[in-house]
Amino acid sequence: MKIEELAKIYAVKNGYREAEVNFEIDGKAFHIAKNDLSNREILLFECLFKQEISADFEQLTNGNYRILQIRAKNFAEVADNLSLIIPSVVKVIKFDEKSGIAIEKYDKETLSWTELTNVVKALAQDLSFKIDLYIGFFTEKSELAQIYAEEKLNFANHQTFSEAMIAKNLEKSQSLILNKLKTAFQRDIDSQELVKVLYQNDGNQLKTAKDLYIHRNTLTQKIKKFEKQYGISLTSSDLVLLKSLI
Repeated sequence: MKIEELAKIYAVKNGYREAEVNFEIDGKAFHIAKNDLSNREILLFECLFKQEISADFEQLTNGNYRILQIRAKNFAEVADNLSLIIPSVVKVIKFDEKSGIAIEKYDKETLSWTELTNVVKALAQDLSFKIDLYIGFFTEKSELAQIYAEEKLNFANHQTFSEAMIAKNLEKSQSLILNKLKTAFQRDIDSQELVKVLYQNDGNQLKTAKDLYIHRNTLTQKIKKFEKQYGISLTSSDLVLLKSLI
């Protein structure tokens, strides 16, 4: 869609503006006053431009990416800080005043699951409002739109990554994410052993290090490496999910 064509029909203005209909075309932000639109037109715009996000994926360079889905009282304030606290974020897309996504590329700066959740919790404390975060699965650029479509449903249903995957595994339902996770994890013998021992010890890292005959610091590095590679934690329901895949 070209902005010139849209501007012939609606009073389109440059930039984002709170409480208005905001969207992005060719990497540039625009908005239309809600007072100029009917309720049906507002819903149509929101639906249309959320669907067009997949086109943004095509503009990414080759590599592996994941989507961070965010809901907060003020998404703009969160967005202003994301690239500062998460170095590997390459693009932030705002849906409305309370929601949006960040596209993160896998590289040497990528944070582990624990590091990522901790920096977002710290940001929420600094901003004095709650931030709901869904950490997506790293995948190739060509599969990002399909992965994101699945993850959007999980987030909308208030499911964590592991909750959604455990349900799909039990139901034997189709899931590109679950299939990719299974394939990678079942080839990773070292990680399987780590998961087995952690699970047996109810997540107790001191006992796990002892049973694996390694130093506690070495175990910490193994866990950090795993979380960075797979984008999930080695605790609670994530650990249960991983044990079920062995």
